[in-house]
Amino acid sequence: MDFHKHLQKQIKKHLSVESVENPEIKIFLKAINETYKAFDRDLNLINRVFDLDEREFDKINDNLKKEYDLKKHSITILQEDLEILNEDFNEIKNEKGEEDELLFISKYLNPQIEKKDLIEKNLSTTLELLKTLLANLQSGIIVEDKNRRIIFANSIFCEMFSIPFSPNEICGLDCVTSAEQAKYLFKDSEKFIQRINELLKNRKNFRNEILETKDNRFLERDYIPIFIDNEYKGNLWTYTYITSNIKY
Repeated sequence: MDFHKHLQKQIKKHLSVESVENPEIKIFLKAINETYKAFDRDLNLINRVFDLDEREFDKINDNLKKEYDLKKHSITILQEDLEILNEDFNEIKNEKGEEDELLFISKYLNPQIEKKDLIEKNLSTTLELLKTLLANLQSGIIVEDKNRRIIFANSIFCEMFSIPFSPNEICGLDCVTSAEQAKYLFKDSEKFIQRINELLKNRKNFRNEILETKDNRFLERDYIPIFIDNEYKGNLWTYTYITSNIKY
């Protein structure tokens, strides 16, 4: 988007590239950008007033009123968006008592963006630590999203299921297809798929399920559905070799 030159300076000074790409921040920046443009148009109109006759002056005055209404409307939309993001926004605004609404929003928004950037950075660090932990477990690990697309797997999982690709290369692949290909490794291949479908339907933790491969090895499978704020997000599967623990 082609931002106003003054807004570009503020973005460069206060925002990171990641923040600018945030959909919610884009909405705010668009509203502010429209306000800057409205101010420029107001200034240009005012400069022309002294050279116009009374009829043209009335016409320009009407346009100025429309531009002012547009500015107020943009600020209102921006405030409503902020109220959605933070229910305490109005209380904070009343405490500050700023006369210029746009100035207050700008002052309010900058620390919020900085705070969000810090949270995202901490989340990114936590995610990398979690990935490192899962990658080094002595079990095959695979995590899929709610649409059954692979979002993480470790190297042991790829080895267990004879997958000729690295964990990174299989991210994004369809787990349904992968399961259909993997079922032929097990003695009861159809039950392998049937049990996966049952577990996905029930979406309840299930541990210590024993699977036997055609080459007489035994795996123990754990299934954990992933819920965040009571909303289903995906699944985590672990597979562990237990052949040495099985007594014939």
